[in-house]
Amino acid sequence: VLVRAHPAALKRLDWQAFFTALAASGSGAKAVGSIAERIAHSAACHGAVKAGHELGREEQLELVRLLYRLEHMEHCPHGRPTTLDLGWGELARRFQR
Repeated sequence: VLVRAHPAALKRLDWQAFFTALAASGSGAKAVGSIAERIAHSAACHGAVKAGHELGREEQLELVRLLYRLEHMEHCPHGRPTTLDLGWGELARRFQR
């Protein structure tokens, strides 16, 4: 597979690992819609910010902007949470107030 360009939002994606994993997960012929959806889900996971990776201020702001543009921002395509709901009581407890 030759990649000539990619969306700017996926600049951190390891494209070789992405296509290797995508090829390994295939299971015969599928509808075009489901293939496109599988590619989108896989690209999102492979391009995700990993634990321990430090983001710059602009990257943080862009991540929040992108998150709030999503229709179902509470979970990733695999059902894992993307947000955490902290009430005032929890914040006060954590900051010892």
